[in-house]
Amino acid sequence: MHRKPDVGRPLSFAAYDRREYRTLPVEAGYAIWAHQYEPFDRRFDIDLFERSALLASRVASASVVDLACGTGRVGRWLAASGAREVVGVDLTSEMLQRAHDSGGYAELVQTDICATGLQPGRFDGVVTSMALCQLSRAGIPKALAVSTLIAN
Repeated sequence: MHRKPDVGRPLSFAAYDRREYRTLPVEAGYAIWAHQYEPFDRRFDIDLFERSALLASRVASASVVDLACGTGRVGRWLAASGAREVVGVDLTSEMLQRAHDSGGYAELVQTDICATGLQPGRFDGVVTSMALCQLSRAGIPKALAVSTLIAN
């Protein structure tokens, strides 16, 4: 008999995957995926960004940090949209290398987005795309608190 998991507690991946695939920590998984990530779908959420007049008006001449920048697709969009400075943060060195190679960033920092060490108030804004879903329930408020702290 299959027992229902406790509500509100994280589930092991086994609850979803009956094939018993090997799972990896986020950093290791993205290190492997880095060379395939960009060709998978170059647009993801850029289409949404481009449709937002409000976002476009706030990006122009702003200093922005891109948390969990990955291969740099959002950072490239920010730079092309007129951001004065774009700083990328990611946990995975392989993703950061691709972000570096793609251009658009004034600085790249390898660290956890829940504890960046970036100077409080340094940025006009923070962007993170498709990263919060990778965090634990406890990690999401930490990442949001970091975002609030480092942005004006």
